[in-house]
Amino acid sequence: KSLAMAAYRCKAMTRALKYFETHLRRYAKSGEAKSSPKLGNGESGYMYSQKDLAIYQRIYGSLHEPDGMEGISSLKRSSSIKDQIHFLESNGQWAEALTRYEQALQISSNFECHLGIVK
Repeated sequence: KSLAMAAYRCKAMTRALKYFETHLRRYAKSGEAKSSPKLGNGESGYMYSQKDLAIYQRIYGSLHEPDGMEGISSLKRSSSIKDQIHFLESNGQWAEALTRYEQALQISSNFECHLGIVK
């Protein structure tokens, strides 16, 4: 996971994806990931932490990979406004992203939200 985060900070997104997927596979094999009931396609899956899924989604978003973002969104139990904004921006849904930024500003007057609106 550390290598994935270092690659992410260096903007080496494909490498970050490779390392993060390796981390998730090891996590699943170690037995720490909880086994989930059968998925819609009849296969068993693993329940990863919401924090890991958020990181995974950010990496896919930086790669401009909407299919990956959509797949990860389906695994998440809930999305924060920040995750929703990132997803919408990655998919080019600027009007929806602006609406989420305005919602975030109503919750807290965050500098990052002001910058997002200016984008």
